[in-house]
Amino acid sequence: MFETFAVTLLLQAAGANPPVTSMQPTAPPYEGRWLVEVIDRVKVMPDSQVTMRIEGGNIAGIASCNNYHGSFTATRASITVGELLRTMKTCDAARLSEENDFLALLREVVRYEVQSRDILELKTSDGKTIVAKREP
Repeated sequence: MFETFAVTLLLQAAGANPPVTSMQPTAPPYEGRWLVEVIDRVKVMPDSQVTMRIEGGNIAGIASCNNYHGSFTATRASITVGELLRTMKTCDAARLSEENDFLALLREVVRYEVQSRDILELKTSDGKTIVAKREP
């Protein structure tokens, strides 16, 4: 880092314009918009939508029927979801059951894996998973 700075100063003193490099950190691989495809080995119902938007310590989305949001903390491979709040719209029993299963499982998540930057697996300590695909 010091060497790069020193070279930049020398080039500027000589009248050269060194290339500008970005020092912005890249976003963690779990951040982004995700479309949930599987909740504990059960595919999301065809007429349902379950989503997650994970950014800056917040998680939000649609849980089949209602919107939800909450907080989380993450390290290199572990994740902890905080309290989740949701709206209370009425919906049919099947979608409400799917939503309850998703939110209950999301509260139990302890680790994650990102495969090819496009598939996110959230895992509980007892091996249950939520599988999501990155939205384009």
